[in-house]
Amino acid sequence: MIGERAAAMVQGMPGFSGGYWARNLDGDDIQHTFWLFDSEENARQAAATFTSLRDLPDAPATFVSVNVCEVVGQA
Repeated sequence: MIGERAAAMVQGMPGFSGGYWARNLDGDDIQHTFWLFDSEENARQAAATFTSLRDLPDAPATFVSVNVCEVVGQA
């Protein structure tokens, strides 16, 4: 589903520059996503879009939270 729906959707968003999808190794179904955008404005637009998706009756996942953060370091 990530390749078919999620990646395609986020790749089409303004300013998208990369993304990661991860899940816990202990077997539970908790997934974490981390997306990079070229500006705070574009990141906030993406957050608003995905926050609105949580109310869809056929949403493929339960959204827990959406946070917009500033990258302050990279290795």
